[in-house]
Amino acid sequence: MGVAALGNALSRRLLKLHFQRVVFHSGEQPSPGLALHDFQTRFCRLRESSVRAALHASGAIPFVLTGERDIPGAPPGQYWDGGIIDYHFDLGQYRGEGLILYPHFSASVVPGWFDKFLPWRQAAIHEIDHLVLLCPSERFVADLPLGKIPDRSDFNKLRHRERVRYWEQCVQRSRALAEEFAGLIGGADPLNGVTVFD
Repeated sequence: MGVAALGNALSRRLLKLHFQRVVFHSGEQPSPGLALHDFQTRFCRLRESSVRAALHASGAIPFVLTGERDIPGAPPGQYWDGGIIDYHFDLGQYRGEGLILYPHFSASVVPGWFDKFLPWRQAAIHEIDHLVLLCPSERFVADLPLGKIPDRSDFNKLRHRERVRYWEQCVQRSRALAEEFAGLIGGADPLNGVTVFD
């Protein structure tokens, strides 16, 4: 992982030496919009025999969880969280005809997990065609308890009761986002308040 991170700092393309993307999909064929070309990509139909292992691997953060090895119906090898190379996905690769509806926790879109630490890899969202990004405003996040969205670090910083109370407060406050979204799509002008980049 260390060698991969160093190589990625030089060029994201060097991750190809360390990782392969495997996309599990439902249905007979994957969506034609997922014609991903930046990494060697294999598409595997999700089956009853593979769904549990694929789900477990999709959340297996290296050094935290062991991941899965040799998932049935997929290429042999070790499987971890796809965020290593597709943290927020390189959305510029989307080749579908429709829009990408992307609910996200911030306006920052970072291609791979290692890119989080490289400011020059922050994607310019106005350059991504077909993207509809739904995210809370910086003001909303700053107004949350502790001024941030809950994350894994809270397990180390807060006692159990404090963390649970904090997370519950944030969930309660987030209901306003759901209500605003429902009002937006049910209203006369669904583009009200939207920033459109040309």
